Amino acid sequence: MSRRACRLVAACALSLALLGACGHSAPTQFYTLRSVPSAGGVQAVSTAPLRIARVEVPGPLDRPEIVRERAGNQVKVDDLSQWSAPLGQLLRGVLVENLIKRLPNGRVLPTDAPKPATVVDVSVEIVAVHETATTLSLDVTWTQTRPGGEAGATTVQTLSLSAPLADRSNAAYAEALSQAMGQLADAIAARLGGR
Repeated sequence: MSRRACRLVAACALSLALLGACGHSAPTQFYTLRSVPSAGGVQAVSTAPLRIARVEVPGPLDRPEIVRERAGNQVKVDDLSQWSAPLGQLLRGVLVENLIKRLPNGRVLPTDAPKPATVVDVSVEIVAVHETATTLSLDVTWTQTRPGGEAGATTVQTLSLSAPLADRSNAAYAEALSQAMGQLADAIAARLGGR
């Protein structure tokens, strides 16, 4: 093989090696939420079973990637950090887990369970999520609908929740969101349990 052919083969091999190296990206990290103990540590007494009908999240957050608030009305979409399921599903699941820990056995029904006549439906809307360097804040509206359609069967509660952010990592963000959902569960259990 001639010297020129050898250089051409070497150049092609080097080009292919460089292209192959460019194709390797950092692995995608997946995050979930966890249930947390009650801040009060006492189970509420509930007279009727309840069901979390839905949990809605703001449109900009309703995507697989983790979306974080930044200064100047900007958000950062992290393509390599994603939720392990749709965020609304994760929030609903962790809220149900938290309520099961706070209310007597059998008082929290799965969302897809047959609806008994006496169930209290709870719908949650996360209105806004804000963060500073040290705090995650949620503005939440939750609606309870009691059975029977009697006067006052539907009531609306508005809460502002906040949890500490240990740092600016997505793991700390997921933990702070878990803590805030624990606070929401405490508030729902206290309200529906008559405390």
